[in-house]
Amino acid sequence: MSPGSNQARADMRNEALEYARALGLVVLVVGPVADRGRPREDLDVHFGGREEAIESVVDLLRGIDVLKRARGR
Repeated sequence: MSPGSNQARADMRNEALEYARALGLVVLVVGPVADRGRPREDLDVHFGGREEAIESVVDLLRGIDVLKRARGR
């Protein structure tokens, strides 16, 4: 799961836990780019912030790779 640009990773915790509990899933929640110490005003996610969008996708892919390795694939 990936929070929206105005949503903190912690805000998704309850939803992620519910998926995990109800469906027996492992849920990965990747923090938004804004949670990485950069001031929010430096980000341009709402207006086509290409670099931020790419970074978010790369983070999700890395997270999936971690889960796959943990599972032994």
